[in-house]
Amino acid sequence: MATPTPEQLLRLERDAAAGRLAAAANHDLRHLLGGVRAMLEWSRTADPASSEQALDHALRYLDQVADLLRDHADPRGAAGPRHCAPASVVADVERLSRHQRPRTVQWQTELPADLPPVACDAGACRSILLNLAVNAQTALAATGGRITVTAAVEADGTVALRLADDGPGIPAARHEAVFEAFQGQEGDGLGLGLWSARSLAQAAGGSLELADTPGGGATFTLRLRPVQDAWPAPAGRHLLLTEDDALMRSCLAEALVADGWRVRACADGEELLAALATPDGEPAVLVQDYRLPGIHGGELLAAVRAIAPTLPIVVMSGWTGGDIAAELARLQVASYLAKPFATADLLAACRRAAAGSPSHFPSGSCQAGSETID
Repeated sequence: MATPTPEQLLRLERDAAAGRLAAAANHDLRHLLGGVRAMLEWSRTADPASSEQALDHALRYLDQVADLLRDHADPRGAAGPRHCAPASVVADVERLSRHQRPRTVQWQTELPADLPPVACDAGACRSILLNLAVNAQTALAATGGRITVTAAVEADGTVALRLADDGPGIPAARHEAVFEAFQGQEGDGLGLGLWSARSLAQAAGGSLELADTPGGGATFTLRLRPVQDAWPAPAGRHLLLTEDDALMRSCLAEALVADGWRVRACADGEELLAALATPDGEPAVLVQDYRLPGIHGGELLAAVRAIAPTLPIVVMSGWTGGDIAAELARLQVASYLAKPFATADLLAACRRAAAGSPSHFPSGSCQAGSETID
């Protein structure tokens, strides 16, 4: 039998990695859905205060399900608004890594109360920090020690999150090598963890660096850009919402009204175009599902643009792959939300669009006319 070439070996290794990553995703999804079910069942029998807590936990599990699905459908982390509260993500990481933490390893969090939100998706930020946390716990497993998570806002406004351990550390000569794919040391699995973590950080416009901890150990610093969410309240301004799913339409309309919008809801593209054609029909913002009964997608967006050339449009869709960014840019779409999304993301996108902020959707996020667009 012929000896495999280096290229063939690399391809086999990558195929094995893909299989293991898929198996890990299946495990994570089952774990998260199990958590959702447990919390919902608890909420049915608990007292009111505990029931509210259970529902809050269920929502957090569902947020992680959405992150997991989006990260696997969109491995570049491209679709939808990307921002998160670092303190909340650090709390999630502490909780998620706790079951793998040896009893001899202590966790300490020291975060300022006024830490601003950062321009990184919560799922990506969680993946980065969870990878670092698990690596640190592994390094400290034999000797015990302490993991300390700190944060600071640097002079240029960048938010720096630091995860430091007081373990054996990593030789200075390997500080860059550990971020290369398939470069893990023996026992470190496939050697993709730190490569993936740095890739996610860079995709968010940030960085991930390694330095020695004073006195011994390793310190990883994740730097991310801050987010400025200071858009004015709607104050009764008119918003058109187009969504064919009646329950989703009702829920979104209620959330938008509660945020201060005066909402007119449409069930399909024909109803939307009729609303826009009325004398007072042009709203401050249009929220439109991409795929609707009858006229939809790029055809509907073009028809809207013919009536309202400057109308800010927020597009939402059950995106699973592809690339429609060029069409969204051509039709001057203000923002793109990949379902499932948090209500807070929709409210922020609408306020941002109404304020005339620059378009907020990624290049390379979805594909026009693709059957994967819903």
